[in-house]
Amino acid sequence: MGSIRRPDIPESVKRLVRYRCGFGCVICGSPLVDYDHIDGWAETGEHEPRRITLLCPSHHAEKTRGLLDKKAVEASNASPANIRTGRTSPFRIRPELGPVELYVGSNVMLTTLRAGGPPVSALMVDGESLLQMRADGDALLVSARVSDPAGNDLLIVSDNSIEFAATGACDARVQGRCFSVSRGPGGTALELEFTPPSSVRIVRARLWHHGVRVEITRAGEFTINYVAQILFSGCTFQNIDAAVLVGSAPRPMSAAIAFPTPPRMAWGARGVIEA
Repeated sequence: MGSIRRPDIPESVKRLVRYRCGFGCVICGSPLVDYDHIDGWAETGEHEPRRITLLCPSHHAEKTRGLLDKKAVEASNASPANIRTGRTSPFRIRPELGPVELYVGSNVMLTTLRAGGPPVSALMVDGESLLQMRADGDALLVSARVSDPAGNDLLIVSDNSIEFAATGACDARVQGRCFSVSRGPGGTALELEFTPPSSVRIVRARLWHHGVRVEITRAGEFTINYVAQILFSGCTFQNIDAAVLVGSAPRPMSAAIAFPTPPRMAWGARGVIEA
């Protein structure tokens, strides 16, 4: 009789596990993780969320080889590292520093990042970067901010470290070369793809800030509060300060796309959008 193939862990279960474990290894906090059945799926034959945990590849290998005691994993699963600190340890991105290609849809922004130099903003609203990059040593550091329409921060990425609120409203994961943040099932707020040696792609984004909703689609379409819309593709921009600049800026800045006076929206008491 052949062995029974283990069914895939349902995405709904993975989301529960990621949130409960703080989006990272329960021992060291790394967001680069494997899903581990604490009791072993071969013994239980089920995907019980409370008995599935997140381990980085190193700690997962230690457990698989019997070098990491099951009781130690259970203790960390009960008190994950990131839940205690409120943030993950940083994930590493090691590009060839120098010219960096930032893709926004099908358009590319060519910029040079220097260690210790100023950050480059992919999306700025009223002088605040919702997505930016900077260099530090041999690492590329990404920062991002995801809020709800009422202005409450749901998740912040600070130099590749994921900080999260306790609401359970957001989900974040690093999978292969991709980093994504979503507001519940299917509600992608930000999706980035990193391609060595020096390419970063904004696959899609849907971000709120100061009454401005910015959406970037795979096709390079930009929508501001559902009404102000622009579509362009295949364009290349060099030596600019920001890819998308909305509202006021802290200083004179060059941008691929600028909306100096965007329409504003307010979040009503009943949770409806009011113009």
